[in-house]
Amino acid sequence: MSTECVEVSGSYREMGRQHGEALREGAEQMCEIRIQLSLQRARQYRPDYQVDDLLELAGEHLVYHEHYCPDTYQEFLGICEGASIEPERLLIGNGYTDYVDVVTEGLAGTCECTHIAAGPPATADGMLYLGQTWDMDFAAAEYVMCIRRKPKNGPATLGITTAGCLSLIGINEAGIAIGNTNLISNDARPGVIYLATINNALGKTTFDEAVDGIKDAPRASGHHFYIGGPEGQMVGLETSATAAAELGPDGCGVYAHTNHYISQQMRQYEGTHAPSVNSIDRQGRAQQLLHEKCGELDVTAMMGILSDHAGENRICRHADNPSEAASLAAVIMAPEKGQMSFTIGNPCERVFTNLCI
Repeated sequence: MSTECVEVSGSYREMGRQHGEALREGAEQMCEIRIQLSLQRARQYRPDYQVDDLLELAGEHLVYHEHYCPDTYQEFLGICEGASIEPERLLIGNGYTDYVDVVTEGLAGTCECTHIAAGPPATADGMLYLGQTWDMDFAAAEYVMCIRRKPKNGPATLGITTAGCLSLIGINEAGIAIGNTNLISNDARPGVIYLATINNALGKTTFDEAVDGIKDAPRASGHHFYIGGPEGQMVGLETSATAAAELGPDGCGVYAHTNHYISQQMRQYEGTHAPSVNSIDRQGRAQQLLHEKCGELDVTAMMGILSDHAGENRICRHADNPSEAASLAAVIMAPEKGQMSFTIGNPCERVFTNLCI
């Protein structure tokens, strides 16, 4: 797992093609892993389901991307061309956590990312810092990468993603920072996957445009999106496929979110019908650690929180079994500074890299 960034530039189609060509083997392997995972999940509820059924359902999502986020859709098609992967297969590779919610009708298990944010008065320098662990099946570990995108018509971005995939976590040169934690909603449907939603929002040049872009998306399923702005603005958006609610920092200036709905408005969309103990424990632990460091928080302190191993439901997760979840990356972004600090792999084991957009 390298911290070297892949760089792509040009039109959206050209950027996608460069990405696909540079990471063709990894992109194909990621798609195959996620197609097989989707098939396993689908057969728990539909024993006769076949790969062709998965691809047909994936095809139903594509038209939403073409209409909602045409630039991102062109980038997606460029990845398909560069990596020689059919769009339906790449859709599953990119949007697995949304797609599997549609396949299982909101009964899939969650991935276990933890998001933290801190602004004044909680931070040592009065700046906004926000980020997360990115937790996924360990089989994806070797495909995580840093990417720099320099579109001909749009803000440059710096971010973390996986081979063949659109933006997962990132910051743009206008000072917009965006990431996510997974939620399972009971209204999942064919629609725009979360990576395309993030990729599209990173093409905006104002905080309000980025927030509205996520709110207005015809989403496929639920995610919690967090958005930071160049003047220290910050909002958490709990979304399902059809609804959204805003959350934000408490009186100390800190905020944490994991994998269950917090807002009263959104609890009716909880796909598993009850928040998991794992998610509740991690959210509470992250909030506790943020409060303990209130007034002293910076990149190092926040990476320390993402490295926490306390309790059975730890924030920094380790695994070596391909089917088990692990923390495959950790990111802290400072949108006012245009800076991203990250590790590829468990944050407790690695020195983080600092890069500027």
